Amino acid sequence: MLRAEGLRHAFGRIRALDDISFALAAGESLTILGPNGAGKTTLLRVLAGLIHPQAGRVALEGGRRAVGWIGHAAHLYGHLTVRENILFWAALYDVPRGDRGARTDGVLQRVGLADRAG
Repeated sequence: MLRAEGLRHAFGRIRALDDISFALAAGESLTILGPNGAGKTTLLRVLAGLIHPQAGRVALEGGRRAVGWIGHAAHLYGHLTVRENILFWAALYDVPRGDRGARTDGVLQRVGLADRAG
């Protein structure tokens, strides 16, 4: 469950968020589209708890790790293999060490990249 109520945030005279409110139930997702400067990244940073809005509140079941976003940059490391990249991110997201290998292999299999893991 994610609920945003009356979110407002400005950078000087620039209003990035102006009374943003919405609610998502478990299993629902939200896509945010808009031109540069529309407030998309600011909203995601507020939802993830990286910045505090100047007004309004966010209620998020599961904590800030329940929020994810895909930006325009891949955030992959070219000197690492596909498998190593996934293992790196698994460590950052506290996937238990003993589960990382099997879960990584499962993900690679599921998305059809097992033959490109190396």
